[in-house]
Amino acid sequence: VMSKKKNAELWLYIALHIFSAWRSTDYVRLEPPSLRYSWMETERRVANGTYTQEDAEYAARTFLGKIEVLQLHPNKTKAYRQVPPLLFHCPENCLAPFGMILSVAAVHYYRDGEQTEKAFVVARKDLRTIRNFFGEDMVKACGYRDFSGLRANKSVLQSVSSTALEDNQSPYLAYLLASLM
Repeated sequence: VMSKKKNAELWLYIALHIFSAWRSTDYVRLEPPSLRYSWMETERRVANGTYTQEDAEYAARTFLGKIEVLQLHPNKTKAYRQVPPLLFHCPENCLAPFGMILSVAAVHYYRDGEQTEKAFVVARKDLRTIRNFFGEDMVKACGYRDFSGLRANKSVLQSVSSTALEDNQSPYLAYLLASLM
């Protein structure tokens, strides 16, 4: 898990899409989480299995707290006023796994040295890295193309709409549910 930076970047980039439907230009503005330990101690604990669920949740909560405090607005709409801030929701039962992903990515980020021009989140989405890290099933799920947040979001919305139609809901309600997502 700790050996390859590009895998940590991919893991984080795809995980972020589970909790929010943002553009890459918004993800790259995010700051790393605070860790309970130095990055070296965090790396050691992750590697030897002593990094606890509470440690991971701490990283996730600090990350989410920064997002909440920053009240980021979509980069694409920066020329406009009264645009609501971006929303990011991580369910309570996902905090530990998400915190582990954040912690591993943060170790790589801090190992390279904090550089003001270097983003914490890297839009790593190439098919080769996906195949090497997640395997062939993920590559197939991506349609044998690089990972795309836009395609992933569209797929989720189509699933919501399709599920509503299967439950004998009107097409209008199906569209409304998908648009609310």
